[in-house]
Amino acid sequence: MNWEFERYKRQLGLVHQRRVMDLNILLLGDGPALPYVATNLALLGVGTLTLPAASSCVTTQQRAGQFLFRAEDEGAPISETLARRVAELNPRIHAEFVEPQHARACDAVVVTSDVAHALPSNIPVIWAGVTDYGMFIGARKPHAAPLAPNLITPALASLCGALAAQEVLRVTRCLRPSEIVKFWVTLNYALREPANAGLVFAVDGAPTASFSDKPDGALPICRVPVNLNNDLVRLLFEQSTLGEPIAEIYDSPTECLYYSPFWGNRLENDGIVEAPIALSAPHAPRVVLGGIGGLGTWVAALLAVSDFTGELVVFDADTQVENHNLNRQVLYDDSAIGAPKVHAAARALRRINPALTVTALLEEIQATTVVTHAELMAHANLAISTFDNFRARYVFSEWAALSFVPLVNGGSDGFNGDVEVIEPAKHGCLLCRWEQARGRTVAQTMSMDEAHLSCTREDANAPEVGAALVTTTAAIASWQTLLALLALAKPAARVDHHLGFLGKENAVEKCRIATPCPVHEKGACEHPQRFWQMLEETIHGDDP
Repeated sequence: MNWEFERYKRQLGLVHQRRVMDLNILLLGDGPALPYVATNLALLGVGTLTLPAASSCVTTQQRAGQFLFRAEDEGAPISETLARRVAELNPRIHAEFVEPQHARACDAVVVTSDVAHALPSNIPVIWAGVTDYGMFIGARKPHAAPLAPNLITPALASLCGALAAQEVLRVTRCLRPSEIVKFWVTLNYALREPANAGLVFAVDGAPTASFSDKPDGALPICRVPVNLNNDLVRLLFEQSTLGEPIAEIYDSPTECLYYSPFWGNRLENDGIVEAPIALSAPHAPRVVLGGIGGLGTWVAALLAVSDFTGELVVFDADTQVENHNLNRQVLYDDSAIGAPKVHAAARALRRINPALTVTALLEEIQATTVVTHAELMAHANLAISTFDNFRARYVFSEWAALSFVPLVNGGSDGFNGDVEVIEPAKHGCLLCRWEQARGRTVAQTMSMDEAHLSCTREDANAPEVGAALVTTTAAIASWQTLLALLALAKPAARVDHHLGFLGKENAVEKCRIATPCPVHEKGACEHPQRFWQMLEETIHGDDP
C-alpha cells in the first residue's frame, strides 16, 4: 500500500485509510454533482474509480458551475476527461472503463442522473442529485422536476458531491467510530549505569526529547517518544487495528436526505416540493474572505464558478502550501507546494474565472487591520470567515460589524461543522454567539486566543491525525457559499441562518424557530463599539 503519509496524515484518525485506498467506486450519470463527487473521492485517496466505457461528451452547460472540467475539455468524452482531471488531483488514483452492467468488483455506485441500464443489485447505490433550490443524496431517488440552473446550482452541486462522498465512506465502513486524535510509540531504555550528565537521544539523526523514571528497586528507564514521521511507527500504525463495534447510525445507508436553504421546500412522500424563487446576484459586489485554507479554497472556488464577477479580497498569512494541505484544499496541487497560499489561490481563481478580480493579501488579520485596510470592509457587500484561530475570527467579526457588513461564519473539525449568518443589526456579532454558548468569561478568553487550531494540537511527540477530512470541509464551505450568495441576492423567501453538520450520521441540524428567532435574532450589540474604543486606546495611548 502506498501510504503517502504527508498528504493524508490529517485524516488518518478519522478514516481507515487502507480501506479508503482499496475502494473501487462506480460513477454513473452526468449530473451537475458528478465532478464534485469525483473531486471529493480523489482527495480522500480512493484507489479506483470505475467509469462507463461509453459516455457522452463534455458540453458548455456541463462545464459551467464547476472547476474540474476546463474549456479545452469540451467535446471530449466525460469518462476520459474525468479520469484525466482526477489524476491531476491524485496521481495515485486508478481509472477503469467498463460497461456498467459488467461492473463486478465495485464497493459502491454513485449515480448523478438517470441512466438507461439497470443498476447493480449487490452493492450499495447512492443517488446524488441537484434540484432548482435543493439537493438530495441517498439510497432512494425522489421525484423532482428537471433542473433549471441558477445562481446557487454550483454550491448545491458541491454540497451534494460532498455528502455523497461521505455516504460512500459510511456504507463501505471506512469511518472510525472512535476518532484517533494522536498516535505515537515510546522506546523504553532500561539503563544499568546511566551517565551523570544528561543523555541525548536521537531518532533518525534528530535530537529527541526524553523523560526518565525509576520504579522502586528497578533500573532507571528512559522513555523516548517516536511519532508518525518515523517509518517504523508509521508501519505499526498501518498494521495495527482498533477493534470496536460500529453503531448502526454510522454505517446504515441514508434512505433519502433532502436539503434546501429555503424554509418552504421539502421532501413529501416520494417527491420534492419546491416553490419558484427569483434569484439574481448584485452587480459587481465585493466579498472579503478571511482565510484561504481548507474552507476558504472551496468557498473561493465556488464563488468563482457561480454568477459572481465582482472583487474577492482574500486575507491569509500562511507563507507556503504544504503537502498535507492537498487532501482537502481544492485550489492547490503539487505545483503549488512552497508558494504562499494567497498567491497560489489567486492564480488558480483567475484561471477558473478570468472575470473575477482577486485582491490577495499575505497577512494576518489583526486589530490594526481594521485601520490599515478600513476601506476594504467599508465598501464590502459581505464578509466570509474561514479562519483557523479564534482571535482572527473575533477581529474579523467586529470589523464587519463596525461597517454593518453581513458575516457568514463557518468552522469544521473532524466530521462535524457549523455555519451561521450574522447580520449586525439583527444578530449582533460572533462574540455574542460565543457568550451565549460558552459564557462571557470563556468567550473573552477565546477572543484573545491567537493559536491556530490546525497547529495547536501538534507537538513533537504526536502530530494531529484526526483533524480534517475533505468531505466535511467541502460540505461546510458549500453551505457557507450557498448562504453567502443568498445573502447577496436577498430573495423574498426565508433562508436558513444557522445549521450544523454531523458527518458520521450524514445529518443536518437547522434552526427552525419562527422569525424573529429568539435565540439568534437579538438585535444589534455593543461589542463592535467596545472593540473600536479598545483599538483607539491602543493606537493613541494616553493622548488626549
